Amino acid sequence: RGQIVLDGTLDEVKASSGGEVVMLETQGSDPGLRSLPMVSEVRDFGRHREVFLAPGASPDDLLGALTSRTSVRRFEVRRPSLHEIFLRAVGRTEMKSAVGEVGK
Repeated sequence: RGQIVLDGTLDEVKASSGGEVVMLETQGSDPGLRSLPMVSEVRDFGRHREVFLAPGASPDDLLGALTSRTSVRRFEVRRPSLHEIFLRAVGRTEMKSAVGEVGK
């Protein structure tokens, strides 16, 4: 049975979705992004990465942490797309359902 996982206007949904996304390119390999407290998710595409910031985290915090670890070649901040927000919301709901089923 279906359930509502998101509700509100587009602006409300995007504002409540959590952190921003940073399109990132650095010199060399992964500079340990996943271990940074302001990072909630990293998608690695070889030459560039999409870094999803944790709710309340600032892109400035990420940039500061990166400059002490590596040379930053590209740093572009954007809001998550509606598709990304939906996938995250559905993923959380499915995780809760799966945990509920295991607990029964």
